[in-house]
Amino acid sequence: MALLYLQHDPKHAPFGSEPALAYEVTPVTRQARPDTDDYRRLLLQDVPLIDTRSPSDYLRGSLPNAVNLPLLSDAEHQQISECYRIQGEVAASQLEMRLIDPYERERRTQQWLNFARAHPQGYFYCARGGHHSRLCKDWLAATGAQYPAVKGGYKALRGYLLETIERVFSTYPLMVITGHTGAGKTELLNRLESGLDIEALANHRGTTFGNRRGGQPTPSDFENTLGIALLRHEQARPQQPLVIEEHIRRVGRCQLPLALRQAFEKAPLLLLRTSLEDRVEHCFQNYILVKLAEHQALDGEQEGFERFTQDLHRSLERIGEHLGGDRLRTLSGVLDYALRRHQAGDNSAHRLWIRRLLEDFYDPLYERALARKRQRIVFEGTADTLKHYVDSNLKN
Repeated sequence: MALLYLQHDPKHAPFGSEPALAYEVTPVTRQARPDTDDYRRLLLQDVPLIDTRSPSDYLRGSLPNAVNLPLLSDAEHQQISECYRIQGEVAASQLEMRLIDPYERERRTQQWLNFARAHPQGYFYCARGGHHSRLCKDWLAATGAQYPAVKGGYKALRGYLLETIERVFSTYPLMVITGHTGAGKTELLNRLESGLDIEALANHRGTTFGNRRGGQPTPSDFENTLGIALLRHEQARPQQPLVIEEHIRRVGRCQLPLALRQAFEKAPLLLLRTSLEDRVEHCFQNYILVKLAEHQALDGEQEGFERFTQDLHRSLERIGEHLGGDRLRTLSGVLDYALRRHQAGDNSAHRLWIRRLLEDFYDPLYERALARKRQRIVFEGTADTLKHYVDSNLKN
């Protein structure tokens, strides 16, 4: 371990007579490695990455294997961007140097050095791999350390993932599981070797009642994790068909990529047949028991039940205009009755409104949609027979 020092500048020092700034540098961070544009390896191997973009940019979209150790704060980034827009690159660079005092520079650089010691095979990236990457390297070089960058930055990594989504859904064979609401499509999907669970990536169960605590990823985060999942499928099972549950345009708020929506329109369908009783029970388990457990795990028993109640009512109201006023009032009344019974210790009444909602709303809606694409069904059956069909086709 070595200590390297930067010259103290009393003009910027808040305490007047501070000593020089000390950085801890290990031999690992002094070893030179080249910058990389091997995006596939970075993403498939979960190589640790430093995302040096501003916190707001990071929150709008990043990568699962990246941590945010920003070069600039949000306020600094905004000021510098505005200066660049009005006065140009030279003025923006000068402002950059004035905004960040030596002690803040030391703190941020030390964070990068700590990360580099913990992850000697990692990399860092900025937005586009240009000026800010060079600035990060300059700060590190002032300590005697070197840490390689991702060429092209986040923009290049994201572009690679978007190209992967387009390429895989345009060229790979696809089989689509379809079925009535509550049929257990996701459970079947997760039993299949080639299944891709988009609902898990979107953190949503797919129906109006399918929202989950923790919220959904941003559009960019959803696309990024989808792209990585496709890369992993491609590596593990090259040219093997993908099996995906059918969705129309989105999962919750997560918009499906155009290439996937187009693939859905022509892919062969596997129709999962499940009895109404089993579908009511499936919905009861997932949208009542599991949903309530998620709320209570985060908010406690009483507040969790109140949030659960609000969640169900909001979900029902979202489809109110499709149900019509009379049907909405009836279902709301049955839901209120079920919640009162539930709070008194009997949760079984939820099956009443679930069954009515399936029979009166979801089932007719699905049957109309299925009639338009029935000619694309290549197999239908129970979960076990569908699994056998898929497994047999993959072996061939």
